[in-house]
Amino acid sequence: MGRTRQVGHLVGDIVLVEAARRLRASLRVSDSIGRYAGEEFAIVAPGCAANAGALLAERFRLEIASTPISTGNASLYVTMSFGVAAASDDRTLAAAAEGFAGLPSRCQSLGRVGSVEFVDDGLSTNVLPAQAALGAYAERPVALLVGGHDRGVDYAPLGRTIAARQSPTLVVTMPDNGERIGAEVRALSDGRIEVIDAPNLDAAVDAAFAWAPEGSVVLLSPAAPSFGRFADYRERSAAFAAAAARCGVLS
Repeated sequence: MGRTRQVGHLVGDIVLVEAARRLRASLRVSDSIGRYAGEEFAIVAPGCAANAGALLAERFRLEIASTPISTGNASLYVTMSFGVAAASDDRTLAAAAEGFAGLPSRCQSLGRVGSVEFVDDGLSTNVLPAQAALGAYAERPVALLVGGHDRGVDYAPLGRTIAARQSPTLVVTMPDNGERIGAEVRALSDGRIEVIDAPNLDAAVDAAFAWAPEGSVVLLSPAAPSFGRFADYRERSAAFAAAAARCGVLS
């Protein structure tokens, strides 16, 4: 999907979100998908030999390439290239998984202050990864930090995901679009989910930590890009780590 580099970050993100949606819709019930790197996805297809995997990959490719993706001002035809690797026994799969290192700033634990864990998901620049991050901590109390550059994205799907959570949840919003995300959460949860509007990232971390009950997660998953406030997601994540360290010794 190198085409996304030619059209800029905003349009590129729209393309990635729609590509992920189409891939998810094409999966079998047993399949799983995740974002592996900036423009790369990994799909796990159990019970699928190499030749069948190639056919499955071609189905995914056609799903992406057959219909243009609307970016608001234009429609873009994109395609994807796929590689297929097969393993036939648990030992091979375990060896491959053992060497896997997660992406920096993708559900990356920074450590705990007491029993409160700080998790950096700063790579989350749209709704889907924020929803996935919340799903990873479905059984734990979460203070979710959201907000960044406003691209006019519809945040109702994220609001519904947050409203459906059963575990204690706090949403702390940050400029520029955080208040708009917070408004969706307030409306869709009928006020059941507490929302705090913070003026900046440092204040958001302080508010989240002050709320956090035992065993909870302070989760930076902004669902928005960093530019305008930070040079890039790395600078935003570094600021989050520094703010977390001010709450106490991370261990």
